[in-house]
This record gives sequence, C-alpha cells and structure tokens, in this order.
Amino acid sequence: MQEPENKSPAIPVSPQPAVKYQPVKFVHEKGSRFRTYHAAGVWGVVNAESEIHLSFFTEYPRLATGVIHQVNPADGTYTGESQMEGATDPNYYVVVRDFQCSIVMSVESAIRVRGVLDAFIKLAEKSLADRKARAEQRK
Repeated sequence: MQEPENKSPAIPVSPQPAVKYQPVKFVHEKGSRFRTYHAAGVWGVVNAESEIHLSFFTEYPRLATGVIHQVNPADGTYTGESQMEGATDPNYYVVVRDFQCSIVMSVESAIRVRGVLDAFIKLAEKSLADRKARAEQRK
C-alpha cells in the first residue's frame, strides 16, 4: 500500500523589493575613559604581529621633590632664601619624559592616520604662514 504524498501547494513567488541603499550616518560619542593628552613626542616599535605600537609623551625639566623655605628663627618671617631638593643632577640636565598613553594599530590603520596627519599638517602650516604674513603687514 502506497502512502499518499504530502505535498504542499506551490506558493507563488512574490517579487523581492528592490534594495534601497541609504546614506550612512556616523555618530561620534566620547567614551567614559576618553581623555585628551598633549604630546611632545612619541616612542614606537613594530610588535611581533607587525602592528605599530606608539607611546606618546610630554617632556619637562625634572621637578623638585620638595622646597625648603628659610625663616628667621627669632620672629618666623620668611628670609627670602629657599632650597630645592631632588631637582638637579650635577652630571646631567634631567628631562622627564612622562608617557601619557599608547596606541597600537595595524599597518592599514597607520596609513589612514598618516593621511589625516598629512592633511592637518598642510592646514596648520598654511595657518602659520598666513599668521606670519599678517604680522609682517602690521609692521
């Protein structure tokens, strides 16, 4: 005995709506750990995964670890004399490189960053040249 076939009736195929491409909107938001740093320079390496690792720093002369102000023992007035502690090294002029943050990026990302930097450098150089020209005109 043959079992009856369980066939569903054919469903007519409806045409698919045309794909509508829309503009893409990027919304910029700052994360809770977002910070702005001043960078006087950068130290970098290429890591084992061929990524570029950049560490940004700011530089300044070494700060004194303390300052001693001399006072007159008789009346407690300031004598005008002070002595700084820990600020100097007799053999060197000490500069502190305070590393603020590191950025690790792929080569592709670094190329994009380089493009952005090149564009901003051109704008900044033009702005500086314009400022210098205006200052010369005022003389």
